[in-house]
Amino acid sequence: MALNNYANLKAAVERFSGRKDGGLSNVIDDLINATEQRLDKELRIRGNEQRAERTLDTSTRFSSLPDSFLEMRRITIIQSGEYYNLTYNAPNIMPVNSTAGLPKYYTITSQIEFDRVPASAYACRLAYYVELTPLTSNNTTNDVLTQYPDLYLFGCLSNLYLMHDKSYEDYQVYESKFIDEIARANRQEQKARRGSNAQPRVRTSTP
Repeated sequence: MALNNYANLKAAVERFSGRKDGGLSNVIDDLINATEQRLDKELRIRGNEQRAERTLDTSTRFSSLPDSFLEMRRITIIQSGEYYNLTYNAPNIMPVNSTAGLPKYYTITSQIEFDRVPASAYACRLAYYVELTPLTSNNTTNDVLTQYPDLYLFGCLSNLYLMHDKSYEDYQVYESKFIDEIARANRQEQKARRGSNAQPRVRTSTP
C-alpha cells in the first residue's frame, strides 16, 4: 500500500504499531497533528515556500506578516530596476534610523519591522515559509506526504509511543528515524535549491 494519502497513512500507522483492534482510531488524528506541529518547526521545503509582493507604506516602518507565516527567507526592495536584499537583525539589536530612506535592515516580531520609514512607496518582494497544509479527510495529501511520506509515518509512531503506549524503547527507535528523515529532507531541499537558476542581480546596501 502506497503511503500517499490520509487514509493510507492512518492504515500504515496502525499496521506498524501492531494494533489490530482499531484502538488507534480515536487518537490517530492527534498523532498526525502533533507530527505536523513538529514539521512546521523543523522542516523547510520548497513546497511550503511562498512569495508575495507589496508596496511599502511611507507613513510607518512596520508591515504585517503574511497569513500562515512561519519564517522569512528574504526581503527584497526593488527600486529603478535594482534589487536590494535587506539584512536581517535580531529584534534586540535592530538599528532604527529616524530619517526616512531606503530600508537596509529588517526584523520579525509580531510583524515585519524595518530600520526606517520608507522614503517612497517602494515595491517589496517577500519570500517566506508557511505552515504546511494539514492532512484531513477533506485534504488527503500535501507536499510533505507526497515527497517525504516517511516523515509522517515515523513522526506519528514516535508520538504514539511517547504519548500513548509509553514504550520508551519503541519511542527511541522511531524518534531517531524521524530526526534522521527531517535532516535528510532538509539536506535534499538545500541541495536542490543550490542547483536552481541564478537570482536577479542584487545589492545589499543603500545606494
